[in-house]
Parts: sequence; structure tokens; C-alpha cells
Amino acid sequence: MPSDSGTIWLLGDVIRYEASTELPGWEVPLADVLVIGECTRPGPSVRDFVLCFGTRGGGWHEASCYAAGCDDFLRLVSSRLGSQLTHQLQLTFDFADRILWPPEAVGHPLFKLVPDPDPTMGKRLVSLRWRVRKEVFSDEVMAILNGPTTK
Repeated sequence: MPSDSGTIWLLGDVIRYEASTELPGWEVPLADVLVIGECTRPGPSVRDFVLCFGTRGGGWHEASCYAAGCDDFLRLVSSRLGSQLTHQLQLTFDFADRILWPPEAVGHPLFKLVPDPDPTMGKRLVSLRWRVRKEVFSDEVMAILNGPTTK
């Protein structure tokens, strides 16, 4: 039975995420994953802490780090990829993101800030309070997603 944050696991060579009842789940072959990262998205009353998976063709999947099985999933995927994937943002209460894999990009940002060219007053106020940003892939992520696919 999934937790309120869903359940994530590796079944054979496929990552599966069964989300809560309000959100759709997804599955993606591990071989199609080109970048794995983590990010936080604080809000006025709750903070999201998610794993992010960039895939061939520019696909993007997210799973709650609070999902049932997440720690076991990270250990198993670390073993399969030959690279230790560890959370470092779980105690961050501000916007934060970082790449967990591939090894040559660990610690680099997943996203970059892009200013809104015409924010409404409401967006300006929210921006000042919670530093809302438009999530655009970082240059590092774009290089990985658009680079050679030798895996």
C-alpha cells in the first residue's frame, strides 16, 4: 500500500513510481535515465522534496523523496549505476537543487533561475516571500540530455 507520498521501486530494469491517489504514477527504463537529481520546493505550508529523473528525448519524471521505499530504491540504483546516490537537501527549507548522477556532474544545479519578463503584482509578492522561480534546465542538465548517449 503506498504512503501519502507514493511508492518508488526498481523492478528489474524499470523504475516505477506509484503516486498518491491525486497524482498519476509513471515508469521508465533505468537505461533511459540520463540524469538523476534532487530538489526542494518550499511553499507556504508544505515543502516538497523530490527526486528528478531526466530521460532520453528530454523527458522528466519526479517522485517524492518521502515515498515508501525511497531509501531502498536509492541503495539499489546506486549499486546498479556504480555510483553512490545520497540525499543532501532533506533539511533544506529553501529552493535548492542538485544533480546526484552522473558522477561527473554531481553537485551541479538541475535548474537555473529565469526572471519572469512581465510578472503580475501577485507573482512579485510571492517571489519576494518564497523566491519562486521558473524551472528551466541548467546548462549542465541540457548538456547531459543533449549529449552523446553512450551508457
